[in-house]
Amino acid sequence: MCSQIEGKFDLIISNPPFHDGVDTAFRAVSELIQQAKWHLNEGGELRIVANAFLPYADLLDQHFGSHQVLAKTNKFKVYSTFY
Repeated sequence: MCSQIEGKFDLIISNPPFHDGVDTAFRAVSELIQQAKWHLNEGGELRIVANAFLPYADLLDQHFGSHQVLAKTNKFKVYSTFY
């Protein structure tokens, strides 16, 4: 997903896709979370806007160790994690 991106950044913000036709698919967000560390400066932040029912918290914790929910409604959450 990030193979064409060069450089490192202080902040990456994304609202990654999770549909594959009518099915729910997590490949794109899984790749984004895995590859984000390669493109974040030390102390850099990954921020993701997502539907509240999606299990992104587990992926963030697995790859970054922890996360915060910056905002939430009954439909959406904004996740943040730091490298």
